[in-house]
Amino acid sequence: MDHLRQVLRTLQTKRFYANLKKCALYADRQGNLFGFVISSERVSANPEKVKAITEWQQSRMIREIRSFHGLAIFYRRFIRNFSAIMAPIADCLKNENFQWTHAATKAFGEVKKLMTETHVM
Repeated sequence: MDHLRQVLRTLQTKRFYANLKKCALYADRQGNLFGFVISSERVSANPEKVKAITEWQQSRMIREIRSFHGLAIFYRRFIRNFSAIMAPIADCLKNENFQWTHAATKAFGEVKKLMTETHVM
């Protein structure tokens, strides 16, 4: 209740308004917000986005790899040691002469696998 008062007071002070149709206070339900599924018990990755990652076909085109990298980074909080796992792909993207490596292939598969296993906080 204190947090709610604080939020409402801040909204009022800054002259912001809440849309009542979009407000659900003390509700026992879940909803999608900014690519996450949020409920009173947990925050999880949007299953549609997880599916997009896991079904992503490996490509050697830099544009496709950048897209995959960006989508995977969005859900990095759900994968322990994400930066270390994704490092080979990030290294490929840093080089002037883009060259896909065996380590990047391994990292690509690992990220896809981990997204199916650990997508709840």
